[in-house]
Amino acid sequence: MFLRLLLTIGSILAASSVTFACMCGQTSVCDAYTEADAVVVAKVISFKPAWWQSTFTYGSGRSEKRLEEGQKIVLSVSRWIKGKKQSKLLKLSQPNSSCDWTFEGRDLNKTYLFYLRFNDENKSLAVASCGRSAEIRNAGDDLSWLNGLPKSLNRSRISGGVKLNDDSNNFPLLPQVPVLIQGPKKTYSLITNNLGFYEQWDLPAGMYRVSTQNPKNLTLSWTTSVPENNIYFW
Repeated sequence: MFLRLLLTIGSILAASSVTFACMCGQTSVCDAYTEADAVVVAKVISFKPAWWQSTFTYGSGRSEKRLEEGQKIVLSVSRWIKGKKQSKLLKLSQPNSSCDWTFEGRDLNKTYLFYLRFNDENKSLAVASCGRSAEIRNAGDDLSWLNGLPKSLNRSRISGGVKLNDDSNNFPLLPQVPVLIQGPKKTYSLITNNLGFYEQWDLPAGMYRVSTQNPKNLTLSWTTSVPENNIYFW
């Protein structure tokens, strides 16, 4: 039986473009951190449906009040990476759109790395849409960059992971997979670590080719085409 590998690439040297229904772009950890109002490591304690009024403005300039459905979430914060520290219990007001994070029962009591934005309408933080928020066991790549702050902001880096598509929708990261980064002047031989990601710091600017040696009985899936000639990496 052949299972498929998904190779994900993160880089602050270059960015790929992604097209979804909500027009999300593929975001590096550097961009996600810079654009977020707060970044936290937190456990999901509870969530429930909620409604609040928002203002919708038409192209003509006319505005109207609308009732917006979303969720109220309570997080137990174990670490503040960015933003003004608040109480350990952090309350979010999460919008309900195709781009926004929707909390489900499986999220309860799990710990996540969250990139948060401030919503002026309801004066509350929410999980950033189209961001890099992830369960903590899959956030090693981001945490490595975040733990290196503030120096990370001024260093180049290529990083990513090798995920297994085993039809469980969990996409586990695979450790000990050889990865090759080929640049114009130097080639770097890496192995995904115990958390399933690889990284190479301080590369000279230029074009790099990333490849992997597949474990036995696994095949590699590289790119998927989407409209308007945009391509995203898996």
